[in-house]
Amino acid sequence: MLDSTAAINEGRSAYNHLLCIAQSNGIGRRRVEEVLDIVGLAKVAKRRAGTFSMGMSQRLGIGVALGVVDLRRARERS
Repeated sequence: MLDSTAAINEGRSAYNHLLCIAQSNGIGRRRVEEVLDIVGLAKVAKRRAGTFSMGMSQRLGIGVALGVVDLRRARERS
């Protein structure tokens, strides 16, 4: 089970939340838009994450795992 509140900045929009994480991992804006579309949050990308239902928050977390974190680099650090 994915904790829907883990590490989500509730004051940021879904887009900005993913963008901040992506930029810290050297990943571009285009990928953020792709991921939002994949997880079904493209239409609400400008909404604050703090207003999301549990399911929407979980999809935002899945979006982080899907593509805005460079998983190859994360494994190398371990």
